[in-house]
Amino acid sequence: ISISYVNQASGNIRNSHDMANVSATGCHGGGSATYGGGAGGISISYYNEHGSSNENSHELRGLWLQGCSGGDSGQGAGGLGVYMVSSTPLPNINNTICLRDSIFADNLGGRYQSSRSGIGAAGAVRIAVDNPGESAFLHVVNTQFSNNRINCSGAGCLAGALALNGVETVIKATEFDSNTSPGQGGALTSPGNELVQLVNTTFKNNSALVLGTGRLKRVRTQNTSFAFEGRGLALSASFEAESEYFMTCPPGLQVQRLIPGQFQCHPCPEGTYNRASGYLTQHSQTDCLECPSSDSAKVSCPGGERVRSQPGYFLFENAAGAIRAGVCPNEDACRGGILGADQCLEGYRGELCTECQADWAPLPTEPLMCTACPERSWPGLLVAVLIAAGVYGLLAYSSATRTTTTITATVQLSALLKMLLVHFTVLQAVEHVEWAWKLSIRQALHVPTTAAGPLTRLRLECTFGWDFHQRFAFYLASPVCGTALVVVGCYVACLCGFSLGSTRTTIGTMLVIGVYTFMPQAVSSLVTAFPCYVSEEGLRRMVYSPSSSCMEYAYVTATAVLGMFGLAAVAAWLIGYGLFKNRNIIQASMCTDGAQEITKDRTVLQQYGFLYRGYKSAFYLWELWPFSRKCLVLVIIVATPPTFKLDTRMMLLVLLISSSLALQVYAKPYVQSSPASLNLHAMDVLTQSCSLLSVAMGQYVSALDHDSRFEHAQSKRAATAVFVLCNVLLLLAFLSKGFKPLVVALKDYSKLCSQWIAEWRSADPELEVVGSTLKPLGTPLLSGFEEDERGRRDVLSCELLVLPHSRDGDEVSAPAIPATC
Repeated sequence: ISISYVNQASGNIRNSHDMANVSATGCHGGGSATYGGGAGGISISYYNEHGSSNENSHELRGLWLQGCSGGDSGQGAGGLGVYMVSSTPLPNINNTICLRDSIFADNLGGRYQSSRSGIGAAGAVRIAVDNPGESAFLHVVNTQFSNNRINCSGAGCLAGALALNGVETVIKATEFDSNTSPGQGGALTSPGNELVQLVNTTFKNNSALVLGTGRLKRVRTQNTSFAFEGRGLALSASFEAESEYFMTCPPGLQVQRLIPGQFQCHPCPEGTYNRASGYLTQHSQTDCLECPSSDSAKVSCPGGERVRSQPGYFLFENAAGAIRAGVCPNEDACRGGILGADQCLEGYRGELCTECQADWAPLPTEPLMCTACPERSWPGLLVAVLIAAGVYGLLAYSSATRTTTTITATVQLSALLKMLLVHFTVLQAVEHVEWAWKLSIRQALHVPTTAAGPLTRLRLECTFGWDFHQRFAFYLASPVCGTALVVVGCYVACLCGFSLGSTRTTIGTMLVIGVYTFMPQAVSSLVTAFPCYVSEEGLRRMVYSPSSSCMEYAYVTATAVLGMFGLAAVAAWLIGYGLFKNRNIIQASMCTDGAQEITKDRTVLQQYGFLYRGYKSAFYLWELWPFSRKCLVLVIIVATPPTFKLDTRMMLLVLLISSSLALQVYAKPYVQSSPASLNLHAMDVLTQSCSLLSVAMGQYVSALDHDSRFEHAQSKRAATAVFVLCNVLLLLAFLSKGFKPLVVALKDYSKLCSQWIAEWRSADPELEVVGSTLKPLGTPLLSGFEEDERGRRDVLSCELLVLPHSRDGDEVSAPAIPATC
């Protein structure tokens, strides 16, 4: 659309023009027309040969000009051009142009060459008045300029969006977005002395070779924002007094005022950063912030917005944009990196990398170490159950032995097993030390440490997908459920003929063995409610549930305390008080040679025999100490995670094991039946010495890791070799000393199993002769006692004759051979 006012005699006076709701898309301006050519969408031009243009007005509303181009490369505004030209020096007075509620998008302007060869070079709108007089006004209200650009080069490129000349302008509620110029003035230019007022106007993402936002000689602003794009000189403007503006630069840059009236975005230098947008107002501005740490081993700031944490450290950002560097509780979990990117190794997430990603789970006793869940977690659960059942069964078998030879063998075998279990528990504490051959050692220690504490090795997150509260509920419920399972299992076994005497005796025996085997693990599992660490916010968080604050859940703390005291009370009553209550019977039955037992009540033997066998009579309570020691080792392991309390763990273990070793050497509680028999005292001293040496080597390797002054690879290999050699030699000693007792126990166990199976299959019970009385199998075999003048009771030794029974009838056919007593 081209509208031209031409007067060759006088001037153009009091013309009025109203245009509304015009849409022009994809239009191309005229070529090199003398008057009014060049504008892509709408061209309004005045030409006065001898006069001037006065009191003309144009009301333009609801224009939508998109994708228009301004003539050839030498002429024209892309969208709208208004141009008043006079050949005489007479001023153009009281001309008004109103542009409102319009959109100019994706328009392309040509190159402005001269005042008479087109509307001029502006991406969207060009308003120019020659010889401006008083009161030449332009009002732009509620209008959008977006993605307009100029196809030109050099000084002729006036503005990517709006170019003004000779007209006072008021721009309200208008947005300039993503307009570009290859020269100057990405959004707006007004190089004359005419005042430009900006009210509630926004400039963002505009760019140019220089002055990416604009060039304004005189400007007054109110509630106007300038978001500069990229580096370099962004705005040239002389602001009037009382102007209100807000200038921002992209992250990593700060607004810098050079000479008065020129503003640019300047990168933050090395050692500083700015992650938020740098800003400048009429009253204040932001500067680049100092690096969170001057130690480059923790944090590095290369300049700009980048802040990089080093391995072992984690970066936080507060609402004000300030960054702090925190030490990760598990330094191996934090790989370092740029703030905003993933600073955690694979498998870790959250602040300080204390939580595990999906399909990853923490190790049961190392809560801040995440490992991938196996594809099938049930085999691990099955292995733990089988190992627990094996330990449980061996101790139960040692209570069911009857012959003197087997008792001796099971005493030795049971004692060796209990020593090994305590030692394997200690190895759990050093499993995650940074040994020289870390992966191989972890794989080698997996089986023995699982045998020492199968329940503590369960990864319930992988098997069932449980969180901390569900795991804790399992820990609370497992003792009760385990007790119920033992009672029901024993009752069913007794109904099937597999028993250790009466049903009550069988249940009591299995409960004692269960408490001895699993109570330390149950107590240590409840300790997971207490360990805490201090986060970077100064909050105390639970180690085993990093998303929860310490003591946040009162029921967890209360039930943990009650559960621990309850389990300790059950153990003290069932084991400690049980041994003490039967001390007279137990001490009377503990012979000096340790090979033959004499007792009145077989129930005591079955329930507590595996606890006091092999000890001197004065030390019938000694087994309470290894039992307590194992419990304390597990509690120390759970309460001192190695990721940040490994030194504390090692110190406590050294103190505990050295005290136990000294007590063992001093007391010598084991019975030595003969010089040729197995020396249990020497084996226990050897085992505890190896435990102490393993912990000491672990402490040494840990100290080497904390010393960054020197390279300690050779020293670490030497300590690791000592650790491996110590445990290999100990294992060989146990294999050599335990082989013979194991063979004897296995032979007796096979006979016992055969006898139980035969009884279960038989229609009539086999009979045993006790004295001259026939009694079913399973009744107490020893019944005759006599008392001397000192009130001491001795069991009469009996030769027991087992008579074959007949399936032809109820009568027993056998030679009349009396039992000899």
